[in-house]
Amino acid sequence: MKFFSKQPDPVKDPPQVAAALQRQLRDNLQSLVIYGSAVRGGFNPKKSDINLMLILKDANMSALLAISKVLSGFAKVNPMIIDAGSLPRDLQVFRLKFSSIQRHYQVLAGCDPFSGGTASLPDRFQIEQALRNLQLRLARQIVLQADQTEKLNQLLVNQASGLMTEVSYIPRLAGCDIANSFLDRLPQLEKYFGLSLPNLALLLKIQSESGQLNSSQCFMVFEEVKNLLKRALEMIATETMAGH
Repeated sequence: MKFFSKQPDPVKDPPQVAAALQRQLRDNLQSLVIYGSAVRGGFNPKKSDINLMLILKDANMSALLAISKVLSGFAKVNPMIIDAGSLPRDLQVFRLKFSSIQRHYQVLAGCDPFSGGTASLPDRFQIEQALRNLQLRLARQIVLQADQTEKLNQLLVNQASGLMTEVSYIPRLAGCDIANSFLDRLPQLEKYFGLSLPNLALLLKIQSESGQLNSSQCFMVFEEVKNLLKRALEMIATETMAGH
């Protein structure tokens, strides 16, 4: 049985997903949280997923199969499943991920998984690792997909949120206030890093609205992202993450 149309609805879908998961998992579902653009803003039904975090008392095979059965009827739901016993350690090991989630989330069912302990900001090494990993992935994809504009567009749209989130940790660690909306945040990052990023702004508009970059624009976005990553990594390496 399909519960929705092909396009996800960030307002109507989550309560229905929550109700279906609660029926299937019963007491095993400790917490159900929605996060990402459906909460933060900028959700695009054609491109965005509905991100859910499920905290289970026991993430056994029966529970995983029950979740699979439920989510097969919903459009573009992206689940993250965590065993409750591992959550305290997960908050520390995956600080980059959880500190981002904690800024924009909503509890759909059960208890607030962050009420008993929050993830601290990631340290400089974790930020550097994430940015260098992104740098390597983007270079590889340019080599593999340089003549495939549609795939390059999809790659850039998919990576934009992660890029904006991870780069923003640098001014945050320096004590700077950062806007919630990526489009509002970009001018702050341009000022902080001393860069002009008009093509990245265009990508963010496409991510939240519609449209597609041509091949030349894709390459210009890659060039701007390369420069942004280079500057961010230089600042981490030289310990110059001071407020600007």
